[in-house]
Amino acid sequence: MAQILIENLDLIILEKLETLAKQHRRSLQDELKHILQRGIDLSPHNRVRTLLSL
Repeated sequence: MAQILIENLDLIILEKLETLAKQHRRSLQDELKHILQRGIDLSPHNRVRTLLSL
């Protein structure tokens, strides 16, 4: 599986992500995967493609 490195991430953003992960009972890595997947699933391009396949 691929890896992603994010450099110079603002500490406040990291803290908010860690808080979200704890609230959802996920690891930070799993929370980030979830956020990225949700972002792709909700993208306008993906919604149009889904509607066209119906």
